[in-house]
Amino acid sequence: GGLLATGGGDGNDSGTKQPSPSSQFPSMAPSASPSFSAEALNVLELLKKDSLDSGAALEDMGSSQYQAFEWLVGPNGGILDGGPHFSRLVQRYALAVLYYSTGGNNWIRSDGWLSLDHECTWWSQPHDGGSSP
Repeated sequence: GGLLATGGGDGNDSGTKQPSPSSQFPSMAPSASPSFSAEALNVLELLKKDSLDSGAALEDMGSSQYQAFEWLVGPNGGILDGGPHFSRLVQRYALAVLYYSTGGNNWIRSDGWLSLDHECTWWSQPHDGGSSP
């Protein structure tokens, strides 16, 4: 990254208005999350490339898709830092989108969802005698 300075405030301002930094450089989504690692941004690009809307929902920080991406590249998503195999990325992402878009935190049976466990076992986590989530 670089540093952009406009109008140094040293009294030598020529009177010409400098363009704002946001008008000089296109924004990269998600712009509000500069703390993502390069590997996480690679995951984001992969998901955007394969999405039906070319990644528009992934750029909306309030969307289920963005929440699922944040979870996926976070410590509980298990994709980065030697977690579950990278080939399961899309599967984990799709299930996380389902969870967030249907209010998974309000489900009667959400135990095991969004865990580091293999995603194929999320629905079958042991609970008090029931056979389905």
